[in-house]
Amino acid sequence: MISDEDLLKVGDTKPSSDKIIKFNKIKTLNWLNDKVEKVKNAMKKSNITPGFNSSLSEADYNRYCCGIVGDYINSALLSDLYDQFGLEMINYEDEKPAKKLKVEY
Repeated sequence: MISDEDLLKVGDTKPSSDKIIKFNKIKTLNWLNDKVEKVKNAMKKSNITPGFNSSLSEADYNRYCCGIVGDYINSALLSDLYDQFGLEMINYEDEKPAKKLKVEY
């Protein structure tokens, strides 16, 4: 069960009622930003680096961690999260697959 306190991290209550929560994009992005930072700090603390490169920039970590958090949110909100970190969202679905080489035996 989600507590009222947790709901207020991503929404606002209507003054006339404590039971109505309205989505607040800014609060939600701030909450997601905290989650991205927690993932990034945990990866750094455990010496986990995405890929083979052990010397990643802060932007590389932010991009990777936004992707991890982004697996659980819709694409519009994910795009806004990337914008908040000053990153460009890469849409890999638009890329054409590599051509297959014909192999003869």
